[in-house]
Amino acid sequence: MDEELGILGFGAKLRATAADFQVREIDVLTSASNDVSCSDLGGTRHRSAACLVHQQPETMVFVASQDGRLTLFVWVEDIKNVAAVRRLEHFISTSAFR
Repeated sequence: MDEELGILGFGAKLRATAADFQVREIDVLTSASNDVSCSDLGGTRHRSAACLVHQQPETMVFVASQDGRLTLFVWVEDIKNVAAVRRLEHFISTSAFR
């Protein structure tokens, strides 16, 4: 995505070296957070996104699931760790896509 949130590409396959590390999960609706193992994040897309951000901290990755869930993986400098910001789909207006 560019600065104006225009989509530059999608469907990319990430090639990130697998590693097991802790990821801070943050629920944007409840502000709850907890640390989970990267291997327990979910499927391949979620794990590879977390690994890519872990290896390239300046990178942000959005993962859209088929069931409509949207997660942002981002490096948080304050905790020196990857965060998985969950449930972002609640902040997207579907009318913007019509």
